[in-house]
Amino acid sequence: EPQPMPIILFYFDFSSPCAYIAFHQLPQVLADLAWQIQYRPVRQTILCNQSDEAASHADAASIAAQQGLPFQWPARTTFQTEPWLHMALAADPYGQPGRQVCETLFHAIWQHGHDPDDWAVQQQAWQDATALLPSVRDVHDPQVRQEVMQESMRRLLAHEQAARAHGVHQLPCCTLLPADGGSDLPQNFLGLHDLPLLREAVCARQAFVTKV
Repeated sequence: EPQPMPIILFYFDFSSPCAYIAFHQLPQVLADLAWQIQYRPVRQTILCNQSDEAASHADAASIAAQQGLPFQWPARTTFQTEPWLHMALAADPYGQPGRQVCETLFHAIWQHGHDPDDWAVQQQAWQDATALLPSVRDVHDPQVRQEVMQESMRRLLAHEQAARAHGVHQLPCCTLLPADGGSDLPQNFLGLHDLPLLREAVCARQAFVTKV
């Protein structure tokens, strides 16, 4: 019988160019396989040593160029990431942002050379990300904004607690959850270099692969 569809948790911080690249590589790496993904925004400064990604940061522009992925360093490469994390978490009632929301926020930071700390840039990104999400509350109301911030902070802390429990110590990280009922530990695939290994693990989990 076919195995349950593998579930992948993608832990990331919008401040990471490698996360931006991995976000776009994942569908290609896992092409022709069955899989589910949950996007888990977390704070890199809380979970890991930022020096872990120093080398790959230096190569980010060339890697993106090789992938044909638009890339432009933001006007400010060190910026406050929490507003972006809160936007992603607030866009979904359960703190599980969809791919379209994450893509819009990633693009606002890594494709246009804007200043990610600029309030106007953040507001435009929020409007673009939620344009097709009528259930999202109007954050222009101060009371609603405060409630949304409190909710998204709780979700952020919950995601970070789960990441620690899964042994995540570097971002971005793809965590492949064990099959239902299995006693195996989650498998972590770090950065860009582990993505081929993630594909191998998902292949091994499935009973069959559809050839394209």
